[in-house]
Amino acid sequence: MGWTSYAATYFKKNGDIDRKAECDAYFLDGLNAGHFKILKSSMKGTVYYAAVTDLVKYVGKDENGNNKYDPIPEDEREVWAAVFLTSTEEGRYFYYKDMDETMGPCEDHCPKCVLDLLSETDNKSALNWRRRCLENTKKSNKLSKLDRLRNGSVIRFPSILNFTNGISVGDEITLTKINRKWVYEKYQTRYSLKKTYINPNYEILVEA
Repeated sequence: MGWTSYAATYFKKNGDIDRKAECDAYFLDGLNAGHFKILKSSMKGTVYYAAVTDLVKYVGKDENGNNKYDPIPEDEREVWAAVFLTSTEEGRYFYYKDMDETMGPCEDHCPKCVLDLLSETDNKSALNWRRRCLENTKKSNKLSKLDRLRNGSVIRFPSILNFTNGISVGDEITLTKINRKWVYEKYQTRYSLKKTYINPNYEILVEA
């Protein structure tokens, strides 16, 4: 599916378009009102993730050609993941591309609070997507721990990137936290490394 755009309806106090509210409204307002329930939704950057359950199911047309829906008993409802790519333009136009987990989205940073609400599935694309999301969550949690380590802490890991100073993928790097930055020395020059460049599978040598 392609992108859909329209003049935004929901805005934050600072005037920015409220992307999460716009995506929530896709399920809760308009023609979809009463058809879905959002158990949990979250924005990760510009990507919207939500645990959604269907409240009704389509059963055909009535004598007037209108769509007919029957309620789904609560114990038969399944919870699935929605993934929306979002964009804005000129501060007043909202763009979105909606997908669900069975489409195997490339975006795989769904938070665990959403993943934990999903029903069991045997869909291979959805299972693969959930696995990738969980792996990324674990990596993110491991990297977040770096912020809690104090100055003087030392970590070691095999590099996941090539650097222009001669370090290649797989080379061992030892970093020391100094003034809240992770630094190392090579050729008598001190370098600082962004957290996103650190291998999540690091080993703590010294925890200050």
